[in-house]
Amino acid sequence: MISHCAVDQLPGALALSNVEFEKQYGFPKPGQLDFVIMSCRTNTRAAWAAQIAQDAGLHRTVVYRHGVNGWRLDSSVKVYRGYKLYDQPPEPEAYQIENPDLSVGAAELAALGAVAYKVG
Repeated sequence: MISHCAVDQLPGALALSNVEFEKQYGFPKPGQLDFVIMSCRTNTRAAWAAQIAQDAGLHRTVVYRHGVNGWRLDSSVKVYRGYKLYDQPPEPEAYQIENPDLSVGAAELAALGAVAYKVG
């Protein structure tokens, strides 16, 4: 399962009950036996989120080493341009929607017994 919880919401989210968490975020709250993978563009937020998760008892939490940029499957996939707080976001770039085979990635994660949570 690939899911998203913003890193600044994570401490409060992990303090919610299982029912409240699923109602607010739309996916089950990870448990102590779940394998949780954190990722973000540069791993800064993911490392922070992993520490928060581990402090909350989710000891099977890891950070995807290459960040979001490591998920690029093809050299034609562009890395998005970041910007700093209070800067204007860059203009959108033209792109074509990719149709990745999500079942392949899901099968790989299932074989590892992993549940992936995207941090952003």
